[in-house]
Amino acid sequence: MSDQSQNEAESKTATIEFLSGSRREDIQTISIPGTYRIGCGEDCEIIFDAGSEPFVSRLHAEIVLTDFKAVVSDLGSSNGTIVNGVVISEPRDIHSGDVIEFGSRGPRIRFLARGKNFQQNLVGRHTVVIAKESTQKNSMPEKRKNPRVEISMVILAFVCLLASIAYMLHNSGRQDMQVENLQHEIDMTRKQVKDAGEAGRDLADKYSAAVYLVALRVKKEGFEGRDGALPVGYLHSGGTAWAFDASGRLATNAHVVTGSRELLDAYGDFFELVAVQNTTGDIYKIKDIKINPGAKDKTSPDYLVSDIALLTLDKPVPVTFPLADDAGITGLSPGVLVYTIGFPIEHNGALRQFYGYESPDKVIGTTRFGWIQRLTSAEGSITSPEKRRLVHVGIACTGGQSGSPLFTSDGNVVAVLNATVQQNMSGRGNLVPHLGQFAYAVRVDVLRDMLVDEKNQTAKTEK
Repeated sequence: MSDQSQNEAESKTATIEFLSGSRREDIQTISIPGTYRIGCGEDCEIIFDAGSEPFVSRLHAEIVLTDFKAVVSDLGSSNGTIVNGVVISEPRDIHSGDVIEFGSRGPRIRFLARGKNFQQNLVGRHTVVIAKESTQKNSMPEKRKNPRVEISMVILAFVCLLASIAYMLHNSGRQDMQVENLQHEIDMTRKQVKDAGEAGRDLADKYSAAVYLVALRVKKEGFEGRDGALPVGYLHSGGTAWAFDASGRLATNAHVVTGSRELLDAYGDFFELVAVQNTTGDIYKIKDIKINPGAKDKTSPDYLVSDIALLTLDKPVPVTFPLADDAGITGLSPGVLVYTIGFPIEHNGALRQFYGYESPDKVIGTTRFGWIQRLTSAEGSITSPEKRRLVHVGIACTGGQSGSPLFTSDGNVVAVLNATVQQNMSGRGNLVPHLGQFAYAVRVDVLRDMLVDEKNQTAKTEK
């Protein structure tokens, strides 16, 4: 094949270089012109393995190549398409060397145009013709210089100088506009945080009394704790619970009460399990516990989204949280503002006097807020909406906040906090929230399912 023929062939192809993921280091050649769908579907031209690439949709994106340009579009994927670090919401031109990512944690590819003629084609066919004619003219014998031409060149250079100055002034104006836009975004963020704080204050005033500290209370002298004998009435904190039924029904995590049960089995003569109301210190006895069947096996893959228990108190309660309905649950998405009230207990030293809760007068909950980061299955995978029961939320949490309600600005509980990532800062086992603020919650429809099963079981028993 001649050099000219080879160049023409190269101008009709481009290369996809796979930078990460299951196809890392693969190379795929594509023809120009052409339309190339990207995804896990078998009908795509650029295919990823569905089992290895959970962030890639079946029909994720599309690259359209013509003789003039290359365009990438997102096809309504679940995790978005990112070009050179920027999420695209509409078709975008791409150039040789651009990096395309399928989901923020998905595989990346690099688009490479082959051959210099393709770069010229992106500018336009007419440009190639002009360049060719210019080359032919320059190959002609040199003619005698024309003074008028030299004057014209000077004028042209002066015009170019003025254009450069105008461009710099224009660019400076654009930078000023970018600074103004950035300042506007900062002001808007400050307002959002301020509004969130004010809404949180109102919600805390309304629902604080619906939150309870789950604790073992010393009922008999003679038990020796780590720091000596524990006095009668001493509270050993276990976690957080919250009321959803005025008859005296509370929800919490299964692991909160199973730990307390183990202590009761060993030292039942000294302790009783109680719920202490936030801000009032009123004590309620817990007379019944029901644990979600899925939470009885900690080795189960669904344990993290089954970690729910129901508590029944010895008397009615004055304040309750409403549970989110189906619309409130399906409306959850990254960026939704949420609040929580709970009892962080894993603090040491001087802070323990504020977060120890050893007596009813110290049972004062902590209110925090943050934003939902994502929703996944128990394994952290993308799945159908009804199975996205693990809510990832950006709230600083420690032990003791397990079982806390996660509620939206309308007060409806959408999830129950049950896990977090912590750091051992002192080397002595004293844990603090991870700087990344990783917390997890069980979506509240797990609780609703328990209540439905309980109602059905009661109906069967009555028959």
